[in-house]
Amino acid sequence: MKKKVVWLSITGVLVLTGLSVGFKHLGGKAELQNKSMEQIYQESGVPVKVKEVVAGQFTKQLKYSAILKARSEAVCYSRVSDVVQEVFFKVGDYVRKDQTVITFPKNNQKVQYYQLKASYDLAEQTYHRLSKLYEQGVISKQELDNARTSYEVAKANLRITDDSLRVKAPLSGYITQLNVKPTDNVSSEQPLFTVSNLDQIEAQLWASSQEIDQIKPGQKVTLNWDGTQFEGFVSQVGQIMDGSKKAFEVRALFKNKNNILTSGITADLAIETYRNDQAITVNRKDVLSENGKYFVYVVDNGVAVKREIQTGVAEGTVIEVKSGLKPGDLLITEGNKMVADHTKVKIVRS
Repeated sequence: MKKKVVWLSITGVLVLTGLSVGFKHLGGKAELQNKSMEQIYQESGVPVKVKEVVAGQFTKQLKYSAILKARSEAVCYSRVSDVVQEVFFKVGDYVRKDQTVITFPKNNQKVQYYQLKASYDLAEQTYHRLSKLYEQGVISKQELDNARTSYEVAKANLRITDDSLRVKAPLSGYITQLNVKPTDNVSSEQPLFTVSNLDQIEAQLWASSQEIDQIKPGQKVTLNWDGTQFEGFVSQVGQIMDGSKKAFEVRALFKNKNNILTSGITADLAIETYRNDQAITVNRKDVLSENGKYFVYVVDNGVAVKREIQTGVAEGTVIEVKSGLKPGDLLITEGNKMVADHTKVKIVRS
């Protein structure tokens, strides 16, 4: 019985010893593997991806939605209360300045067109008759002047009345809104139609107090509508904040090629507040910070070199670099957090 106990004890010792040796062997293998990886980095370099630095165009924009309207636009109102007699144009038609668009009947009792026309005819005849008598020395210059004054007053009264009954286009352009049709009964001061000169379109937008300092007259503005891009400029920058909108009014002007744009539509536009045609830029993720300073890593002769940079304007994820990088530098874009200054690196191609 005693021999069996001794044998079991010896066997247990051997088993424990074997496990111990096994664990040491495994630990050593893992340690060997770690050392091998470090050796690989030391011998071949830390794998990184790079991008060659180039100079190119960089812009910063403020984007808005804006309501558009014709630069030159006029709304014509009725001067009389009466029934519309004729409408000579429809929406979309082009009219010349002073062309008659709408007429009202001449027998309107309040307007008294026929009485005024008779007074005008009489004053005209009298003036021409007295002009001949004055040339013959029959009447004085005072009598002729009085006749001329009566004639001019009668002509002005008739013109005002005629303009009330024959409503004319105040400018050349397109009929963009027509509010009445024949037989409609309208009242005085009711809007009749709108004429818009669509050669130039103006955009009205509202900028916040943080944005207004970046906007200056003359800055380039791009507008996109229905797949077409228009280029314009800032024409007006408000200096007083609108109390209801809590914003500043800004206006931009565009040439309306082919009259594609029209009044009343809302379009997206962008104001270019900064431009550098030879800018060096980096992605925000490629920039590291340390003690309030910014730096990047570049590859030089097979090693990572730490470069402090001075940043400029930022637009989204892109940052302008004012100093610290130059065209031709190989900027580390992946693996920059695995290296330190003068770490050996290996460039990996995508």
